[in-house]
Amino acid sequence: MASDVKVKRERGKKCILDSDLCVSLKHILFSFNAPISEEQAWALVYQFSKCFCSVLSDQDNQSKFLTKPKEIFLHRDGYVHSKTILDLEGTHISTDTGGEGGCGGGKRSILAIEKKLMFELGVIVYQALDFMNAEDEEVKLSPDLDQLISDMTYYEKPQPETDDEGIEKDAGDACECDEESLTLTFVQVLEKCASHLGAKTAAAESDSQYRAVCRALVTEALELSMFLDVVQQQGTTELRDKTLALASSHDLDQLKNSDWVRLWIQVLRELRRGVQLKKVSHTRHPIEYQMTPYEILMDDIRSRRYKLKQVTVDGSIPPRVKKDAHAIILEFIRSRPPLRKASERKLPPRQYESTPRERLLEDIKKSSNHRLRHRESRPDRTARKVVSYETVKNAGNTML
Repeated sequence: MASDVKVKRERGKKCILDSDLCVSLKHILFSFNAPISEEQAWALVYQFSKCFCSVLSDQDNQSKFLTKPKEIFLHRDGYVHSKTILDLEGTHISTDTGGEGGCGGGKRSILAIEKKLMFELGVIVYQALDFMNAEDEEVKLSPDLDQLISDMTYYEKPQPETDDEGIEKDAGDACECDEESLTLTFVQVLEKCASHLGAKTAAAESDSQYRAVCRALVTEALELSMFLDVVQQQGTTELRDKTLALASSHDLDQLKNSDWVRLWIQVLRELRRGVQLKKVSHTRHPIEYQMTPYEILMDDIRSRRYKLKQVTVDGSIPPRVKKDAHAIILEFIRSRPPLRKASERKLPPRQYESTPRERLLEDIKKSSNHRLRHRESRPDRTARKVVSYETVKNAGNTML
């Protein structure tokens, strides 16, 4: 399938936002000069399917569907813009194809459009995954994504069924055949994308996850374009002054845009996945004196106790220049976006939280069913004891 959906290689595409704050997938691909990842492919499929379902709910838009989207427009907030599948230029597509005696022409046309959009989406996603690969090289996909794209691009033209006498069936049966030939719907695609994240993942969590992936894809493409503009117009001098003293200033200026793009992708991959430290053995072995240095070297080679140094092959970037370029890219990322001064920041007023005692008193005031009763005065027990003692004493004297 790779040879059928190859993308024409173009260069010089700058990734910028249009009037709708969107970026086309084509510009993102040429900006990175590399294919998208599988996670980004899942996110594109999910957001496109969600866009179709939301637009389909509006009955006024059902006559404006495009049967073949030329571009996939991603908004900077991470969702697919409706202009991807809607004809906003005024060329309406009639949905009443049933005619007289037809069987629900509008519904049949929507099913046909959904089938074509499903096929085109599968082709576009595969093109993005196979971008810039060799003609004889086929992209390797995970079984789940490969099965999803295969189901999306499976298009079987329905054959007219006939009875025993060679007479074609009615138009109603033909409509049922068209509807059954739609093997996959966008609602089912949404369910497959949600199940890809995990069986316990809620719909809101999957939507948030895939939207964050698309938003990061757009943001990284825009930031890369800004970085390349800074390098082309100002060079690396300003960024190099903010970092440590770099000894390869001349070599850094010799790097091309394709080299900077490749280094940019490497830095972002390290930032997202993190840097894993190698395990180090803390046990100190006794010094070997029984073998000669040559025997020790051969034993290390057999046991693979060695570390190969990186060398320059076929004009690749030297490790020292690569390290300095990573430092410059990290400095640019740290400087975006610029922070404002503390005096210019206006924080919202702090919300006052009442104490438990205040909340209790407030509940008592609001409650109308409970009324407080006055406390009845009780006689003093001590005074009562004294009176009883004097009474007993007087009574005793009287008896004497």
